[in-house]
Amino acid sequence: MARRFVPTSLKKYVPLVLAFAMTVSFFVLALSRLDLADSSFLTSLDLRWIDAKFRLRGYQIPGSEVVVVGIDDKTLARLGSIRTLSHDNLAKLVDKLADAGPTTEDAVLR
Repeated sequence: MARRFVPTSLKKYVPLVLAFAMTVSFFVLALSRLDLADSSFLTSLDLRWIDAKFRLRGYQIPGSEVVVVGIDDKTLARLGSIRTLSHDNLAKLVDKLADAGPTTEDAVLR
């Protein structure tokens, strides 16, 4: 019979200890790589993960469901800066665009 490494009374704490050890490890890793000017480690890891997902997905033919919409100065003067545009106003704009049903024929090339 194999010898048990962890007593039965302590088995309920194994997931807790593992979670704590992983949390501390990631916290130490984050602090050691923390650079506010350049977060290259986590950013490069994230970008590599996104690239791998796109490679696995493979090439897909682009659809025509994307519409590029420009907001003019008159609208921004009325609603405020695009950075401070409230979610309610943005939702109203999206609803109006959806109701208008834009098509590729409506596009204006500049």
